[in-house]
Amino acid sequence: MRVTTPDELAVCIIGMGPRGLALLERLVTNTDMPLRIHVVDPFAPGGRVWRTDQSAQLLTDTMAAQITIFPQAAAGKDALPRLNLYEWARHCVLFRQAGELDPQIEEEIRGIEPTTYCSRRLVGHYLAWAFRRIVADAPQTVRVTHHLLTAVALWDEPDGRQSVLLETGDRLSGLDAVALAVGRYRVTPGKTEQELASFAIENELTYILPADPADVDLTMVRPGEPTLLRGLGLGFFDYLALLTAGRGGRFVQKDYGLHYEPSGLEPQLFAGSPRGVPHRARDVHHANNSHAGLPAEALELHDGLWPFIAKQVECAYYTAQLRLTRGDHKVHRFRGEFLSLPWGDRRAEAVLRMFGLTQHRRWNWHTITRPCEGLTFDDRDEFRDWLLNYLQTDVGSIAEIEEDGPVKAAADALRELRREVRRVVDHSGLTGRWHEHVLDQWHSPMNAFLSIGPPAFRVEQMVALINAGVLELVGPSLTVGTRADVPAFVVESPQVKGSRRLVTALIEARPYAADPNRVADPLLRWLVNNGSSVDLPPSTPDGVSEASGTLHMRDVTGDAHPRRFVLGVPSKAAQWNPRPGVASVLLGESDAISQAMLSLTPAPHFGG
Repeated sequence: MRVTTPDELAVCIIGMGPRGLALLERLVTNTDMPLRIHVVDPFAPGGRVWRTDQSAQLLTDTMAAQITIFPQAAAGKDALPRLNLYEWARHCVLFRQAGELDPQIEEEIRGIEPTTYCSRRLVGHYLAWAFRRIVADAPQTVRVTHHLLTAVALWDEPDGRQSVLLETGDRLSGLDAVALAVGRYRVTPGKTEQELASFAIENELTYILPADPADVDLTMVRPGEPTLLRGLGLGFFDYLALLTAGRGGRFVQKDYGLHYEPSGLEPQLFAGSPRGVPHRARDVHHANNSHAGLPAEALELHDGLWPFIAKQVECAYYTAQLRLTRGDHKVHRFRGEFLSLPWGDRRAEAVLRMFGLTQHRRWNWHTITRPCEGLTFDDRDEFRDWLLNYLQTDVGSIAEIEEDGPVKAAADALRELRREVRRVVDHSGLTGRWHEHVLDQWHSPMNAFLSIGPPAFRVEQMVALINAGVLELVGPSLTVGTRADVPAFVVESPQVKGSRRLVTALIEARPYAADPNRVADPLLRWLVNNGSSVDLPPSTPDGVSEASGTLHMRDVTGDAHPRRFVLGVPSKAAQWNPRPGVASVLLGESDAISQAMLSLTPAPHFGG
């Protein structure tokens, strides 16, 4: 269907999650011409991840006051109210709009604070409000149509304009530009996952593939059933909440700490990962932005990228220590002397000694990121005691000194430096070998472990579940195997004697690995099969990453398509929600893409 009018620019946004919503807002704000915007997403505004019908146990990992899709200061007509999620919640309460929502949502919204980690379904309500407000405040010359359908194909028309095929067979044709804002893409099961699934079917076991926990039917996991959660990242904490508090259990604050009262409906939970411990808990995050910007020459010298990151993180760690004992003048002097030396320079030792940073106060990348490596435990109880001490120390460092804690300060610096790493990838690319062996296999997991962990109270709940006997961590270097003569999954840690366990349910509580050869999204699969690149990693071992910073979709030859754009490339898995007052890659890309789309010439009108 071609439903444009003369001189009307027609564009399509595929995906109306936070990325697509941010682009919609920029288009509406920046346009000064008649504009027809088609929005294609089978879910309501906010998308699948933030849908409003999911469990209240599933929380966002970002605080309410740090979630927004509106730029704080942007080009164009700034007529829209730029409320972050916390401000929107208070607005609902003050203007008595909270009662218009579901009673459970109303209760949550009345108790929200700037530092609240709210439910994902509440975020969905915020995004739905933002969509309604953007559309309602759009100029009269802007028309927005939401197609609650899945896009399955995209091609060029003879005149260069675009056509989008919907799952119903309907077409959106005569489009001047199309933007993909589909988020992280799903993949089909890999070989190992297929083998585990076949074993589960043959032995009548339960096996749950990597997935968004909100999409999983957990009724197949029976009360008391030995169940392994493989993975100790954010997905692990989601499943943990769904299978405990989500089944009627209660966390109760006692004088000695948090206590868990089981409902009797919980499975017997085991968990583990190669590292053996969960991601470090998040503090009440305050971006210090004290690190220097990435020097321009580092864009060409990839070997210099890691030394720069390491130097900034270590400096943040030592600076936080000195702030606890020395004045700002000493801290400023230390930063100047320490940062003037290259990473690994032996002269740094003298600087550290001069400021009283003795050997036991030094940063050690190995012990910080691999706390279990080299350790062995004589039995499960010894590991359990070590683990509880580790977790309580992690949470305690937040409760006592919050953002001034040295490790938390280092994690904060690492989190802020993600933007610099992204800039290097986008502007000059990384060799496939660097991307695969440094970025994908080491830096990204390490960054996730240190700086993208759960809220501290989730770790406190984990401790309570261990103490209640509901949860047991198997140990580091987790292995999962099968035996023909054993109708169960065999799990154990080679570092913990006596850790072997048999489980009849295995839940992959880890993110699925991005792989362009296994992409399951019908539109992305169609594009890959028809010669388009949407920056799906990994790169070829000796090639160059497709990430380019141009924001255009590319063909197999590397040429940018002038009428196709990609926002928030799925492979980058970047945090979508920018913090108010802090420069955001997402909002910057949204603005750049909107300007590029609006600069195109409208298609000739043929009528009908």
